[in-house]
Amino acid sequence: MRKLSVCFITVFLILGSIQQLRAGSPFKFPQRIQFKLIKNDNIVGECQLLYQEKTNKKGISSLKLKNFQGLGLTSNESFVTYLFTDTSSIYAEFLLKGKEKVYEIRLKEGLTFELKKEQVFVYKEEAKPEMQTELFTQYPVIDLLSSFFVTSKRVALGQHKKTEKFNLIFDKSTKIADMKYMGSLKEPFQGKNVDTHVLSITISNVEMFRMKIYKDKEGYCFPVSVTISYQGGKFEMRADRVSK
Repeated sequence: MRKLSVCFITVFLILGSIQQLRAGSPFKFPQRIQFKLIKNDNIVGECQLLYQEKTNKKGISSLKLKNFQGLGLTSNESFVTYLFTDTSSIYAEFLLKGKEKVYEIRLKEGLTFELKKEQVFVYKEEAKPEMQTELFTQYPVIDLLSSFFVTSKRVALGQHKKTEKFNLIFDKSTKIADMKYMGSLKEPFQGKNVDTHVLSITISNVEMFRMKIYKDKEGYCFPVSVTISYQGGKFEMRADRVSK
């Protein structure tokens, strides 16, 4: 009887190990990515993306885009996004000039006309504190910075081939966006061609962002290329160096 019990325990442990292997390793995102800014096939500048996991007890992580050179932005300006690590939906977004906020978009609890709880984001410009706009949303909320994280996480967890809807914060408002899988592609990164998964974020079938996500041998997932379409033009952020 004892041998039978040991046998069952052994089988249980083996099955548990197999399930862990199938589930894959936890999602890992680099702490720092240095990007080259490319327009019309020319390098026109650079910037850094910084990631800090779980900055407080609410499970909120932060992403910061800083050290700009080029595209009309200065090293004094930075974009900051806070997001819930478990859902990847954003909590707040800021544009900073030095240490001063130019604008902020922050989550608060709101009520619909039917008095149902709903996600509400408040947009406020520091120069016009009396001017506030409430943005109601029905899907998980992303912005440019969090889309780097969300697309990478979907690839890491094997969820990237399923089209999903989000509310994209774009141009001081939220718009319903689709995140679509566009296939796989070889992409140059650090002197070699690597396998990437391509995801497109569209609004009304118009592409806003295109992410090429690479998973390295250590299990880190991140975009090696991000193409941004805005006001009829395009530019690319191409990963140059990564710190883990």
